[in-house]
Amino acid sequence: MSKFLRYFSIVFLLVFMCMVLSCHNESKESFIENFGSFILDLDSNAKKYSEVDWQNADEQFVEFKDSQLPMWESLMNSSEKEKVNIMIGKYQALQIKRGIKDLKNQFNDMIDQSKTMLNELSKDTSITQ
Repeated sequence: MSKFLRYFSIVFLLVFMCMVLSCHNESKESFIENFGSFILDLDSNAKKYSEVDWQNADEQFVEFKDSQLPMWESLMNSSEKEKVNIMIGKYQALQIKRGIKDLKNQFNDMIDQSKTMLNELSKDTSITQ
């Protein structure tokens, strides 16, 4: 009976390990593919993103770059590293475009507010008397 239990334990352990490994089938290739899909989706939809969408995208980017990339970077060849660097550069460019757009919107708001303020002041004749 002891041999049976030992055999059963080994088989059970092997089956369990196979199940765990198949559920966590992450590889550097799947990391690069998932990161690429994220960047492609972001690039396609960035103009429609709300502030909440950008916060989620920022969190995902940090997860890819700071959590997942270090696990795979040492296993990447130069071509794979170049792909990842291109994706990181695209993300950074999208962030800069976002910042420029926000700055432009703030500037336009300030112009509108200034026009309104000047119009209101010019209506008040008591100021000029």
